[in-house]
Amino acid sequence: MADGPEQCRFGQGGRVSYDKHNPAPGMRHIDYGLSVVRADVLARRGEGEVFDLADVLAGLSARNELAALR
Repeated sequence: MADGPEQCRFGQGGRVSYDKHNPAPGMRHIDYGLSVVRADVLARRGEGEVFDLADVLAGLSARNELAALR
């Protein structure tokens, strides 16, 4: 387990729950490592818009579109 605010939980079938700003009970992992995101996911943001990647990952998680490897 990490020393700090854990923000993701691995579930059944590869499902990942992620929320860096409001972590839920049972979240045991942090978002440390390599992230691979398709260009179309980032293209949903306006050109030049400043955003937090944590918000992108939380949105993907909410739509069950986020996967992870341990």
